[in-house]
Amino acid sequence: MPGIPMPGFLQRFYSLFPLHVYEDPQRPPTDAFSQFVEGTNVRDTEKNWDILQEYPSNDISPSPILFICKPTDPSHTLLSSDVECVKWQAYLALRVGDIRVNWDLAPEGAIGDRLPNLYLPPPRKLDGKKQPSAPKIGGELLERHRISSWINGELGQRGQKERSRTNWEEDRILEGYKDEAARDESKAWTTLLETDIDAAIRASATKPSFLSQVASFPPHTPSERPLLAKPYTGISSIISPFGSITIMRPIIERYRDAMEALSTCLGTSSWFLDSSQPTLLDSVAFAYIFAALRHPYPEVREGANRWVNLVAWEKRVRNNIEANMHK
Repeated sequence: MPGIPMPGFLQRFYSLFPLHVYEDPQRPPTDAFSQFVEGTNVRDTEKNWDILQEYPSNDISPSPILFICKPTDPSHTLLSSDVECVKWQAYLALRVGDIRVNWDLAPEGAIGDRLPNLYLPPPRKLDGKKQPSAPKIGGELLERHRISSWINGELGQRGQKERSRTNWEEDRILEGYKDEAARDESKAWTTLLETDIDAAIRASATKPSFLSQVASFPPHTPSERPLLAKPYTGISSIISPFGSITIMRPIIERYRDAMEALSTCLGTSSWFLDSSQPTLLDSVAFAYIFAALRHPYPEVREGANRWVNLVAWEKRVRNNIEANMHK
């Protein structure tokens, strides 16, 4: 059945907007690492190891970029205004080395609506060698819970390349801790940081005014950990309960106890739990101490400033992180 012809006036109108079809640009093949960066298990097979040994480390993930929330004052420091982003900035800088940061990606555009995200660009070159067979992609964006797997993979490859290092497999399993007991203990300390100290920092944070919220219509992001709060109005009020006010006293008391315990745990060591190198616990501790020392709420600042070893440790680690970080 023949189609209905288009009226002449519509043809003339559509001719003003010609349709151009562009060819799909040639994408460079991905590196060997992207074949198994998916998921949490990295470098599971001997085949993957053989591929990795054939190609130099600097071609596997050139200049990864960590997308973070914007720093409070980028001219002063590149460390993010968000504690979660600072954790991964510290972990990447202390464990991997030189990293790039960028805050052009809004949280709404990140995976799961949460930053940080780590972007792994495709390789620039492979020193003239034949590239391995792999899916063709233009890079990959990792959400925060996959960043740790990528870091462990990078460190594992470096240990495999360094023939003089014989204990790289043990370090990969222990994740930088001195033994399995310290690795297990670190989980309890991480929980303490992400509950008692995190609650004090979030509960006392400066909140935007009602007018600014109405004017900007900020997206609602559910809190990851609930705070101890009560409604503004009581049961005997003729007004229906609305809003909430955080009960600060018990939160601040637990925060002070946690800071004291953290100071005792560090002592005079270079890293927490007497580790010989920075670990994930050190990164998490640095993020919260960094935020506490610059917090607008006086009691939170004082709770961190009273411990001299924590203040000195934060300054030393911050200098180390900032030396390995650029935009």
